Amino acid sequence: MTSHFANEKYHLLNTRISENLLQGGYPVRSYQNASLALYDITMGLQQYLSHRNYLGIVSNGSSLINNLLPVWLRQSVPLQVKEDSQTWFEYIEILNSETNFVVWSSENEITGEVIVSESEAKEIHARLAKKRIFSIQVTHQMNSHTFLSPYSIIVLRKSILKDDGCLVVMTDKMKASSLIGSYQNIDRIAERVHTQQPQQLDLAVIENKLKDLNALYFDQFVSMTPRLCDRIVFSFRHLNAYAVQQAAGLTNQNSFAPAVYPFWVLDSWSKWWKECGKDSIIRGLLIVDAQAFIQDSELTVKIHASVDKIQRLGQWNVLP
Repeated sequence: MTSHFANEKYHLLNTRISENLLQGGYPVRSYQNASLALYDITMGLQQYLSHRNYLGIVSNGSSLINNLLPVWLRQSVPLQVKEDSQTWFEYIEILNSETNFVVWSSENEITGEVIVSESEAKEIHARLAKKRIFSIQVTHQMNSHTFLSPYSIIVLRKSILKDDGCLVVMTDKMKASSLIGSYQNIDRIAERVHTQQPQQLDLAVIENKLKDLNALYFDQFVSMTPRLCDRIVFSFRHLNAYAVQQAAGLTNQNSFAPAVYPFWVLDSWSKWWKECGKDSIIRGLLIVDAQAFIQDSELTVKIHASVDKIQRLGQWNVLP
């Protein structure tokens, strides 16, 4: 395939996706995964607006942003990192006038907890647009009627369990060319984008069947916490979640247990997810794709049986 034909094929694919999903309202770029998408967008902007060399970083909730930090540090890029004590609007007010973009996430990629509400996200985009600063939001959800500010860029990624496709939605203000878009497997991207939409599931029904386990992660919060509806999150207090995952026959394609990772990997997560420093949370954390409960109607029964089995094997019976 010639370079020219690859560029044309990539352009036509993106145009078709924009028309199908957004009625052509916004330009779209498609990528094989979210890591490539964020790299391409940020590096493209750095080259296109090289005179605006300050970057805004809000890494809370996303490993994708944290993974790019070594690149920027090696380039000696001036980074403006939002402090936990700062409100979003305090942070925006003190940004350097030569800031290129601010990159941030609106959800925690592991638990699906919403960090920035939809209304607050709109305000963030609008305030950054007034300063002519690109606002790059990493998110897992976007409505077809979502309105973007002129400098908004949405990196729409799938769940961590399906990081095999990503769309970037932007406005005409984004003039930076894609650096790597046409070098991807375009046929593979088209196949992933046009797959059938997943069947919707009422999480409340599933969670109600699992409540007696006393292991639902969001039940530990006093009030209802906004969250994504594409996963069930468990937090087993006295069990290793990886053991439950194996016993229930769950795979890495439909579930995720951080306990399987070595401590040096988990330590790096604390830069974007402070709660992961608690061993009790990581050891018992299990994320299960909501679609797994549709594909296997007996999954709730299998999880109950797995927990009972592990608890039984962990008990000691001392004979007289």
